Amino acid sequence: MDFAKGRVMSKITTADCKKFLVAEVTKNPDIIHDVFGDRSTAIKEAQIEKKWCRETKFDPCGTSDYAQDYYSIWAPRSGISRGAIANKDLAAVRIFCLDSDQFDSAVMFMVLEDKKGQLHLGEYVGD
Repeated sequence: MDFAKGRVMSKITTADCKKFLVAEVTKNPDIIHDVFGDRSTAIKEAQIEKKWCRETKFDPCGTSDYAQDYYSIWAPRSGISRGAIANKDLAAVRIFCLDSDQFDSAVMFMVLEDKKGQLHLGEYVGD
């Protein structure tokens, strides 16, 4: 525990997050289909761990440009909200980009780590 901040230190790694992203996309390909509006672009790449790159990791209650009071859970652009998690209930927030050499910043998602060490797919933050 980081006693200075009263927060639990993260034990989740970047590799854990990449495995999580691949599992989420494999389970629900609409996560990627929704970005491009088709059924083929980037789906193969999104199922390869090494294609995901961590752009940033930050304290959900901190001063990052991405810091918010609540972090949305991923939902399709035209779908209903799947809820949100308060920043005080999260240990860390990471942003991952899919193969920026190929897709630039088109496919970027937040990965939310709660204080129990569980990962949640956050909102789409790509261009």
